[in-house]
Amino acid sequence: MYDDILARGTPELPPQKKTPGKRGRAKNAKSANLHGRLRTHRDAVLLCLRAPRIPFTNNRAEQDIRMAKLRQKISGCARTAKGAQTFAPIRSYISTAVKQGQNCFTSLVRVFAGQPWLPSTSQTQS
Repeated sequence: MYDDILARGTPELPPQKKTPGKRGRAKNAKSANLHGRLRTHRDAVLLCLRAPRIPFTNNRAEQDIRMAKLRQKISGCARTAKGAQTFAPIRSYISTAVKQGQNCFTSLVRVFAGQPWLPSTSQTQS
């Protein structure tokens, strides 16, 4: 079915554009590039269907990185190496707790009470 959908989309792709005066191959449109990547990386795209523990997107990881960059740009708190070294472990702990289904506030309260929540290491990967 996946291959059928891609095949039906192939005729709809815009033609390549050759830039006058430029050497090399013609440029593809963004939609054509995406179509090619979906075809080339078929197994990786569909991995979340075969292995339910694999998330559909990597947005969570991207959001974690974006948080650090946003903090650096807006508040200026992580502009120094020391600021980043202070921020990173706290953000990592919160992110891991949330990913593991823990309440963020409760996890932080436990940290300050000297009884931090620690993720289980006994989970097997499939």
